[in-house]
Amino acid sequence: TPSVGPRIVAGGHELGNHSYSHPDFRRASAAVMKTEIERCRDILVKQTKNPGIGLLAPEVDLPVPTILKLAKSAGYARVIGWDVDPRDWSDPGPDAILRIVGSGSRPGSIVQMHLGHPETVEALPKVIAKLRSRGLEPTSVSALLAG
Repeated sequence: TPSVGPRIVAGGHELGNHSYSHPDFRRASAAVMKTEIERCRDILVKQTKNPGIGLLAPEVDLPVPTILKLAKSAGYARVIGWDVDPRDWSDPGPDAILRIVGSGSRPGSIVQMHLGHPETVEALPKVIAKLRSRGLEPTSVSALLAG
């Protein structure tokens, strides 16, 4: 929805480009990926005046050269991978999300979670508490990459 992006930014959080309609970038053509990246970028700019901190390609934990090239041509210097995916988009339940993120996260991990899923929203406070209990402090991608 148009109000979500501005609320996220107003809350001091970062947004990234994850494509417009979330096709599987492992199987998508370069033309489809280009359109998806640019369409999402344009919406982010329209809603928040910012294209986002980088591209996090759908279904691709480590980007391939084509994705890196397309991201760069769309204005993204960063293509962000992840190492923890609780598959929250499939609505596995807050306990499953907590279990996967809590057990899979390590120092420097990037956890991929999705907006628009009530189970993700419900799990998030418990996920943060669990990570902190393990000595891990959630942070922004920019802060993580700045080291």
